[in-house]
Amino acid sequence: KILDKIAQKKNFNIIVKPHPNYMKFLNLFKKTFNNLKFKNLPISSLLKNTEITISFSSTAIEDSLASKIPVILFDPHKRYNHLSKLSNKEHKNWPIKYVTNEFSLCKLIYQFKKKKFNYDNFLFSKNYSESLNNLEKKLI
Repeated sequence: KILDKIAQKKNFNIIVKPHPNYMKFLNLFKKTFNNLKFKNLPISSLLKNTEITISFSSTAIEDSLASKIPVILFDPHKRYNHLSKLSNKEHKNWPIKYVTNEFSLCKLIYQFKKKKFNYDNFLFSKNYSESLNNLEKKLI
């Protein structure tokens, strides 16, 4: 409901890829949320024209970051808290943020559209074993 409302108020083009378990409700979703576009295409196809991914718990998060697309973890029911331990100051330039309300979501969408991010902390840029060794050094 929140995404449908935002799509209407802000004139955002929001595409929703329903989870496979909910595909049987696709026609109902289209009738109920007429400001959203529903597509059941492979994630790789959808990400080709995506500016920002909005999700809360999905492999789409990893796929987006690997495709250098920023992610907003939108969790209005506060069921997940992926980034609670991150300080805003230390991670303010990361291409991933956690929000719980419509106002913060809209604010981040506008901020993310204007910003270029460094994805080095999210991508393996060398061969597999070198990348794991570098990741291990950062974690220890």
